[in-house]
Amino acid sequence: MAALEQCTELLDGLDLEYVHMKPIRRRACGTYAPIKLKSIGKNPAVAVSPPATVNCTVAATLHKWFKTSVKPTAEALGTQVVKIKNAASYMCRNQYGRSDTKLSEHARANALDIKAFVLASGQTVPILGNWPYGYRPERPQLADLPPPNPLRDHSSLPPAGNGTPGIKMLNKMPKDDQFSYELEELRNVASNPFFKPVFAAPVELTDPEDEEPEGPVPAGKLSRAEAKSFLKTIHGDACKIFWTVLGPEANAAHRDHFHLDMRKRRYVRICQ
Repeated sequence: MAALEQCTELLDGLDLEYVHMKPIRRRACGTYAPIKLKSIGKNPAVAVSPPATVNCTVAATLHKWFKTSVKPTAEALGTQVVKIKNAASYMCRNQYGRSDTKLSEHARANALDIKAFVLASGQTVPILGNWPYGYRPERPQLADLPPPNPLRDHSSLPPAGNGTPGIKMLNKMPKDDQFSYELEELRNVASNPFFKPVFAAPVELTDPEDEEPEGPVPAGKLSRAEAKSFLKTIHGDACKIFWTVLGPEANAAHRDHFHLDMRKRRYVRICQ
């Protein structure tokens, strides 16, 4: 009950359309106060399609990102975002869906993947094909990642009973006061001088086939260059708000979407 009350307090006054859900408890996965997020902001409200199952911290952070970055960036380009395409929200799985990786933030309803933005003109701006740097195939692929360290990574343990492979069974859920602690941490992040984003080093790629089409761009629609600028700007702003932002510069698994989550780390954020 305490988690639900704190969730309601966190979202109070925010322009969000959502419904509360029952607590999710599935082995190591779940959260005390999940919501089904249907839209973000107003004038216009940005539909989440399909609605996303997330925790209240993610919802509040999404609201801040849309209000301070996504909406004004789109308006500066003469358009508005009316919908986002949700690629993944709550899912009880490990990172990348593998048995030898850590529990995903999606398993805690602590993440959202966005694969495209839909504008008022009806134009869809997908991440795939519009990222300004392009995916670099020479970067390490998932198969090239080092094996997990069994002394540090509990996800390398064998499955417990009929549990999800690689996920250790929890005997009990976290304490009720954990949500209060995380809520206070969220409120203090902006004022903490030690938090600094860790940025990937982008590399401009020349693609002879990736050129502007000839002729004028219809009113209300973005040119290819404007779409790239839009995604680059809101990605950079997301890195100042979310704890983890992964996109096409991260690896092959993220070449077609933005992964946004609120997993806290000491002093750094991940921005790729």
